Amino acid sequence: MTLIRVLVLIGGLSSSAFHVQPSRTNVNIHRLAAQSSDDSTIGISRSDAIMKGVLDSIITGSLLLASPSMSRADVADGNVLPQGAAQFSRVLRLKSDLQGVKRRVVTGGELIGKPEWDNISRFLRTAYSTGDDMKAVAGGVADPERKRRALTDVDLVRQYAQAGEIPVSKKSPEGLVPVLEKMSALVDDFLDALSDIPDEI
Repeated sequence: MTLIRVLVLIGGLSSSAFHVQPSRTNVNIHRLAAQSSDDSTIGISRSDAIMKGVLDSIITGSLLLASPSMSRADVADGNVLPQGAAQFSRVLRLKSDLQGVKRRVVTGGELIGKPEWDNISRFLRTAYSTGDDMKAVAGGVADPERKRRALTDVDLVRQYAQAGEIPVSKKSPEGLVPVLEKMSALVDDFLDALSDIPDEI
């Protein structure tokens, strides 16, 4: 499988190939996000540079560590990504979904009914479970300080995911927005901790 093919696969985060296992979630976050009036993409050059560098290292390492049979079969056929790359893609999916859910709650929170609140609750549980992927990705960080920082972010993301159930149970958009904002900031910091790109970028 060529590197370009892998990057295309990771870039297509909406693909069902990167959905978390059914046992972990049934939430349709993209439908929640689609109901927002603002569907703009949030991104900065530093963030893009960080993710590209991390992707390159994870993909390269995963392909080198993949078993020969996996490399020749599913990975070569484009059916699956190497484990490390798949885990990282789910982290990026969490980053994107957090932004979409926050937009929905901010712009149309008063219109959210029980089915959507149930979906948001499932999403928070999915965010908690994605902590396993985040920990696996952080395990590959060589710098001890950056690894500690990344693992701390994971623990905090999980704590806020649990705390978010309180405003969800109260159907309180005002209470949920700060939780989603904090989770988004923690995921961003986690991704930053994976890279040694200088802050000036």
